[in-house]
Amino acid sequence: MFLKEKINWFNKLSECCLYVFLVTFPFLNYTSFLYFGSVTRSINLILISSILGLFLGLLLLNKESSFCVSRSPILISLFVYFVSIFTSAFFSNDFQASFFSNMTRTTGLWYMICFGIFLAVLVNLLQDKKVRRKIILAIIAPTALFSILSLLGPEGFKLIFKEMKGDGFTFGNSTFAGMYIFGSFLLSIYFLLSEEKKSFWKKILPVLIVLNPFFINIFSNEGKGVLQFLGEARASSVALLGSIGALGLSYLISKIKDRSIKKKISYGLFAVTFVGIVLGAFSLFSEDGALRKFYLSQSTSARILVWEISDKLIREKPLLGWGTENFEKTFELNYDSRALQKEFGAEPWFDRAHNVFIDQAFDNGLVGLALYLLVYVILGLSMLYVIFNSKQRDNQLLATILLVYTIFHLIELQTAFDTSISFGMVAVMLALAVVILKETHEENGKAFEMRVPKILKYVFAVALLVFSFWSLFYKTIPFLSSGIANGKVRTVGSSEKRIPYYETLFATPVDLQAVLWRTFTDFERGISENPKVLEDPKKVENLKKELAIFEEEYRKYTEKNPTNFRALLNYADTKIYFMLFGVNKLEEAQVVLDKAIELVPTAPQPYWMKSVAYLYMQKFDLAREYAKKGLELNPNVPGSQEIVRYIEASIKTFPEIDLYFFRQI
Repeated sequence: MFLKEKINWFNKLSECCLYVFLVTFPFLNYTSFLYFGSVTRSINLILISSILGLFLGLLLLNKESSFCVSRSPILISLFVYFVSIFTSAFFSNDFQASFFSNMTRTTGLWYMICFGIFLAVLVNLLQDKKVRRKIILAIIAPTALFSILSLLGPEGFKLIFKEMKGDGFTFGNSTFAGMYIFGSFLLSIYFLLSEEKKSFWKKILPVLIVLNPFFINIFSNEGKGVLQFLGEARASSVALLGSIGALGLSYLISKIKDRSIKKKISYGLFAVTFVGIVLGAFSLFSEDGALRKFYLSQSTSARILVWEISDKLIREKPLLGWGTENFEKTFELNYDSRALQKEFGAEPWFDRAHNVFIDQAFDNGLVGLALYLLVYVILGLSMLYVIFNSKQRDNQLLATILLVYTIFHLIELQTAFDTSISFGMVAVMLALAVVILKETHEENGKAFEMRVPKILKYVFAVALLVFSFWSLFYKTIPFLSSGIANGKVRTVGSSEKRIPYYETLFATPVDLQAVLWRTFTDFERGISENPKVLEDPKKVENLKKELAIFEEEYRKYTEKNPTNFRALLNYADTKIYFMLFGVNKLEEAQVVLDKAIELVPTAPQPYWMKSVAYLYMQKFDLAREYAKKGLELNPNVPGSQEIVRYIEASIKTFPEIDLYFFRQI
């Protein structure tokens, strides 16, 4: 979208919002929030986009204003892809999960609509070349500072911020941090090369950005072979090294004098590289693939197992997929107990396949995957068009940087996935690509935009106002309030003080199941770490009230979401846990667990829980029977073997037993 009149107040407002967002991006992290790294960036983008959406809607209602929509192939391909993911979500098993997302990613359809507003504002601002350079500087300078702090901090020399978590520092996850920093590094290269006077501080920026433990491994002996020297964010380390080589190759190609030869080589290399990425993905998925063998030599088999399970599920719904953000729930309903084996990483739950092709095919079907790849193809071809047709050296250089980013970000995603952290960088790169393509088209006398009729402008303005108002006041504020309450629950201390915050905490519009699970788990952990609280009658009464809140919230949640397998297990867990306070709800727990088994008969966890519950009920034959059933599902699962041993040992010493539910959190 391009505003036709230069609206100073809106441009200044949106420019200031963007500077605040980008400068603080590496550092702002609401650690009291659940899955704080991704959630922080998601909330911030949604908040800024909702506010800007309100102002933009009001501006467009002004009869003097007008705007044009772009004919950019990049934006058209993005729009078509967005239509496909909305379609997949509409036909998914859980549209609410698709719309509001899971806490671990927080990039559902709600976020994507706000991402679209954010992208539109970026495109509008980046047409001004002075603003363009300021925005790029607002990205790379804070990233350089972040890298220095990381080097001195918990991931590096541990000289500062020793008390903070090491993984990802203020990003919350080293993989996601690496993906953002990789993009910043490429922008710093552009910032340096596009300047006629290359001052020392501009030369040092790219170096400072890569002096980061996420890229260079000098602090641990993890990894094997060549990967031993790569940092924590290995995919980004590989992408960074590859991008340096690609930039060097681009420089050599630029020295070829014959334009037609240069053009053929460039387009040919792009085609070969893109096909190579696709073939490499097949090698990663194939049992005998060379890339899979190399990957397994450096990692566990956990992801390979998830890829196999995903492949089976993709075949069930090949066209439109299961709906974005529905991986976790679908994985649970098609549980493969091999995930609990040590050789497969002993990871009971997965929220992503950790490969972009599988994720896209699973979420949005083969149609969505094809349209997703089309975005990358069109983006790459558009940048090649700029390189060979722009009359501005600066735009040619930026197009080269964006082309390299397009290729190597796709390579990064072969063992990762985009979240609200990496999407921030993706938005900037897309906006830059749209703007320089527009400028190149106009230089060559091609129309790039068309004016929107007044009536459609007003319809768009009203729709934007309604969505932005709803997003800001009815969803973002409750989401923020829930996050703040989450922090209060973890810091105020006693049950008596925690209880008043639960109503606000459980009012979150995003992934209530994750909030309930984490809060109840912390409740259990707190008691196990300080069992003396059970000696105080007043504290016990408050703990019982607190537990009753969890039980009631799970009851309401499972009534609305009867096919949420993990929620059923957690609901049963609340009922079993009442035994700690002398309240017997074991029969009720058995009913819930029967529903879980009926839903997912291949998962051993409900059999374990039924076995333990029958032990407490002194129904020893049934306790043995269900322990055996859990083991028979997969004798290689250590948890099933342990339950059998625990039941046999406990029957012999009953009633003197180790409370399994109390220690096994």
